[in-house]
Amino acid sequence: MIRAVGLAQAKPERDDMLNANRLEELIIRAINTVSGDERVPMSVTDLRNRIAELDPSSADTSITGLIEAVVFLESQDLISLGKHQGDPPIYVPYDRAKSRESVYIGSYFGRGTFNLRLTHQGRKRLSDLGKRHPDSPALKRNDPPQTQPELYCFHSEVERVSGGLYRDGHFAHAALEAYIRVIEEVKTKSGLGLDGDPLMNQAFGCDKQPPVIQFNSLQSDAERDEQKGIMFLFKGIVGLRNSKAHSNTLFNDPSRAHEYLALASLLLRLLEIATVNPKP
Repeated sequence: MIRAVGLAQAKPERDDMLNANRLEELIIRAINTVSGDERVPMSVTDLRNRIAELDPSSADTSITGLIEAVVFLESQDLISLGKHQGDPPIYVPYDRAKSRESVYIGSYFGRGTFNLRLTHQGRKRLSDLGKRHPDSPALKRNDPPQTQPELYCFHSEVERVSGGLYRDGHFAHAALEAYIRVIEEVKTKSGLGLDGDPLMNQAFGCDKQPPVIQFNSLQSDAERDEQKGIMFLFKGIVGLRNSKAHSNTLFNDPSRAHEYLALASLLLRLLEIATVNPKP
């Protein structure tokens, strides 16, 4: 089906309409798995991969068809669509008035990521889908555990390595992958060929020399204490990674697992805003 969104126009056949409706349902479900009530960054490829996880038969969905469905959902106020642009980044909503401009559509969806979130109407549609298809595995599979807070989304890297594991109930494995990803990012950002406590001490330690990774100006005792406190959070990740290798007792609850993944998300976000100093 081709909807009038600036890409092309055609009279839809009934089968095409059914396929388009199904695609729109899958997009709503895919957004729900990761966004809660916050905007989640995603590329067209990310979105296509997510709907393919829910329904493998959708794996061959065209990029054009997927973009049309996203734009249509936005036009119906079922999803919020926008981008972060500029430096510092500012959230800019999708310009619905330009939906018929192919250049705008191509540039908007072809460069980087865009941000998606279900609106109130979108969440109502989600609820209606659950009532209409109570026994559908494809619709049930992406429902997050009821204990998961609705106003939070994991860091994109935590979602990438651990999101599916978490939603499938593999809590210990999800936590381990998230911790490994945090430690890898510290190595990458610092350029240090270390691991464990030695890595964290040299990357964040500020007692005898400027840290390689710095979170504030370190001009006061309070700022130095903050730097040390964050360092200990990263060192805690090392300890949790190591304990995960020997025991599942701390990782068998969905609420606790969500909190562990939230911790990993926090640390990755802190790394994104940190300053990297030349290594001593």
